[in-house]
Amino acid sequence: MNAPLYSGSGSSYTKFSVDGSINWWQRQGAPSSKLVVGMAAFGRSFTLANPSNNGVGATIVGPGNGGPFLDQSGTLGYNEICHLMKSGGWTRVGNHNKKFPMYTNIINGLAMMTLNRFSSNCNM
Repeated sequence: MNAPLYSGSGSSYTKFSVDGSINWWQRQGAPSSKLVVGMAAFGRSFTLANPSNNGVGATIVGPGNGGPFLDQSGTLGYNEICHLMKSGGWTRVGNHNKKFPMYTNIINGLAMMTLNRFSSNCNM
């Protein structure tokens, strides 16, 4: 969400996406061979105040629980995301225009949301 692949339809913030940034640099004369796009291999998790309100801007009451390996509240490593996604129970609620998936799940009675760009690599 903080670095979407695309701006989405109707957005006036076309520069504020990976695609928009790369295109801007190319228009300024930067050669494509000199541009590098990095991706963070982690996701953020949150405990939602209301499980049915789970989209962008949903009210949270704190960080999500730590994952099974790093045990870091509010942050899930790539390996933890894959592990949790394979366990099932996740519902995709993400913004399809901007190409970033978001998922929700009820874990131990708490609604959790994670931003996860790597779900397709987890062989769900």
